[in-house]
Amino acid sequence: MINPANKNEVEIQWFKTVQTLEAGADFGALALQYNQPRSATIVCSERTSLASLSRFDYSLIIGKEQRRKMKRTVDELKDYRIFATLRPNTIAKIFLYMEKVEFTR
Repeated sequence: MINPANKNEVEIQWFKTVQTLEAGADFGALALQYNQPRSATIVCSERTSLASLSRFDYSLIIGKEQRRKMKRTVDELKDYRIFATLRPNTIAKIFLYMEKVEFTR
């Protein structure tokens, strides 16, 4: 809903914010990669321009390498007991929120 006091500001109701994306970020990759419904709804809190890709174009541009990397990681994670009972699609979703951390001694 547009904030009447400031036409450039949007008031968001009924949604829980789980992540805030910065300029240049992407979303919806899992739906494109696994031919699944989106797992979230995107609501813009300010005026926004965006570009969209069809599944076909995504596959041509990004998909092949991304799917290869995702499959390799999912296959590695399946070896861990904590992930053993999960479906590959669920592991892939978790992977998107994982952060690489390196430790040195």
